Amino acid sequence: MQDRSLHGFIEKVTWTLNTHRMLEPGEGVLVAVSGGPDSVCLLHLLSALSPALSIRLAVAHVNHGLRGKESDRDERFVARMAASLGWPFHLKRVAAQGPQARRASLEETAREIRYAFFREISRAHGYEKVALGHHAGDNAELCLMRLVTWSGPAGVSGIPPVRKDANGGGKIIRPLIQCTREEIESYLIHHGVAFVRDSTNASLRFLRNRIRHGLLPKLKSDFNPKIEAALNRFCAITAAEDQWLNALTESLYRSALIAETDDVCILSRRKVAQMPVAAQRRILRKAVKRVKGDLRRITFDHVETARSFLAREIGGEKRLCLPRGMVLRFTSKALEIRLSSEPSRHRGKRREKGPHRLKRLFQHRIDGPGAYRIPEIEKVLVVSCHGANSAGDIRRTDGHTAFFDAGRLAFPMTLRNWAEGDRFSPLGISGTQKVKKYFIDHKVPARDRAACPVLVSRGRIAWVVGHRIGHWARVTASTREVLRMELLLALPENNGYGCSVK
Repeated sequence: MQDRSLHGFIEKVTWTLNTHRMLEPGEGVLVAVSGGPDSVCLLHLLSALSPALSIRLAVAHVNHGLRGKESDRDERFVARMAASLGWPFHLKRVAAQGPQARRASLEETAREIRYAFFREISRAHGYEKVALGHHAGDNAELCLMRLVTWSGPAGVSGIPPVRKDANGGGKIIRPLIQCTREEIESYLIHHGVAFVRDSTNASLRFLRNRIRHGLLPKLKSDFNPKIEAALNRFCAITAAEDQWLNALTESLYRSALIAETDDVCILSRRKVAQMPVAAQRRILRKAVKRVKGDLRRITFDHVETARSFLAREIGGEKRLCLPRGMVLRFTSKALEIRLSSEPSRHRGKRREKGPHRLKRLFQHRIDGPGAYRIPEIEKVLVVSCHGANSAGDIRRTDGHTAFFDAGRLAFPMTLRNWAEGDRFSPLGISGTQKVKKYFIDHKVPARDRAACPVLVSRGRIAWVVGHRIGHWARVTASTREVLRMELLLALPENNGYGCSVK
């Protein structure tokens, strides 16, 4: 990095620190360091600036135990770096995730563990801020992730430079958010600062990596060489407009509010129904968040179902049950939003009988490669086609990723609920067996069976999703093209409105 470029990089970081008022003299800053180039650059730079900023630093590292010796290598590297710079080092080791991790987003679980650790250390040692190494490239990737899965204005507003920890930990700051990956690595090379590489960052199992190594380079080479800057600008504009719209929503929300406590919110049904559609969506989401505390697992379809109730003629009352015990009660005059006080086992029984029971029937047509939203189970099916030599390691998959011989399948396919009487040929078995017997033999809980989809092609089950592919659809030595399918959580961070790609 030339001296002029180095000076420009440091100026950019200083501008970010000052513009967003990230740091105050005397504050303690916990720097999250994985050992990768971004977090290492952040620690090295803040350490160099600490005398001028009058701040004290500490280093936090989480060893998730997911990469064996490589995870331990990263831990030792970060510990040595903290010691060489003279800052306290805080470590958390996590037991390697077992098969149960396949049921949810492993990335989301790891993220929750990290943030809980940062919160714990910040409270125990009085660190007012937690510094993370996200940069402009991360922001662009996240923007694309949310565009190709589903999101609304809040979802594509990007990574905030500063945000409060909703659970009372240190305020989150991102001093490198305006910097590019190239600038960061040039800084490290200029100063001779070592870092480590996470091998999973090259794995195409993860949507973010497929965007980083596939979609973004394609957009950059074929459409706009400055695509990352354009996406960051789009996020900044959207964030500002979303903030403005949220301010407008507040007054509309208050005008429709009848009563509000910590665990219940009552709105005038007539007033909300008379508002524009966009305002209705924002008010409903605001009310649910006010009672629930967050919007996790609250999807676009939940909001739209609630909106449809607003427009109906209701004589007595209607109830809409949402995830995590949220209940919306509609009467002729009011909409009451509260957390159910009934035990969860009772709520579960009632849902099984009512129109919002756990097993919601669905059937979706899969026309070709792309992303298909499956709102009934809050998932997205991502389909892609690869040459046999570029499909990656087909053996390293979890139950929610599968590879097929493209020549054995045919579009359109169908993704639907499994049904009584369904039969398939599990991989490695030449005969067929009932899907129900497979579930019983493999001790799949009844609750998980209800939401389990099957992929059907040419009238045969090619995949019992999350469990086993059909033997007939497997990849063999003669396979020329491979179909890769992955069933993902609709979005780890449910803060957008949602729109399906297909």
